[in-house]
Amino acid sequence: FDNSFSKNDGDLRKRFIREARLLSELQHPSIPYVLTRGDVLSGGESIQYMVMQYISGDCLDAYLVKNGNLDLNSTLHIAFQLLDALDFVHMKNIVHRDIKPSNIMMLNSGHCFLIDFSIGFKLSVEFGMTRSTRTGDRLGSANYMSPEQSSNMKDVDGRSDLFSLTKVLCELLTGKPDITQLNRPELKLNTAIKKVIEKGGAFTREERNK
Repeated sequence: FDNSFSKNDGDLRKRFIREARLLSELQHPSIPYVLTRGDVLSGGESIQYMVMQYISGDCLDAYLVKNGNLDLNSTLHIAFQLLDALDFVHMKNIVHRDIKPSNIMMLNSGHCFLIDFSIGFKLSVEFGMTRSTRTGDRLGSANYMSPEQSSNMKDVDGRSDLFSLTKVLCELLTGKPDITQLNRPELKLNTAIKKVIEKGGAFTREERNK
C-alpha cells in the first residue's frame, strides 16, 4: 500500500485495513487466505501491508472475453463453489457488496476464488472495525448491484450478494448481466434451474427468500 495516491487517501487506507481484517476471519477453499499483515516503516512513514495467497488464474471477465459464454454445467460448477463461499461469509456476518466477474478468479482446473473484500463489511458491530460507507456513498458496480444496495449502501445483507451473484451467472450463460436474457429459447434452460436463478435475482429481498 505504498504509493502517493493511496497513502494520502484516508478512505482507501481504511478499506485496505478492513479487507485484511475481514479476510483474516475467512478460511475457505474459495477465498484467498491471508498469510500475514501489519505495517513497516519507510521514509519515516508507517506503510500498511498484507501478504496473501497467490492465485494463478484469470478473472471471469477476462475468461469470458477469451472463451465466450459458458455452458450450463460449467456455470453451475462455478455457482456451487461461490454459493458455498458466500454461505460461509454470511455465517460470519460479512457482506461482500461487490460481486462481479472481475472479482472472481478461476484456475485452469475450474476452481474459483471470490476476491476483493475492500468494500465488504460486518453486519455486527465490532470494536476497531469501522464501516466502509457513509450516508450518500455509492460504492459497488451498477450492473450487478442489488436494488437495495443501489438505494442505500448500508441497508444490505447476504441477499444483496445473492442478487449480484445471480447477475454474474446470467452473464456467464448469456453474455449479459440481465435476468431477462434467460428467456432466450436457444439456451434451452431447464425450467427448475431457470426459476432458481430468477428467484435469486428478484427485485425485493423478501422474494429471494421464497
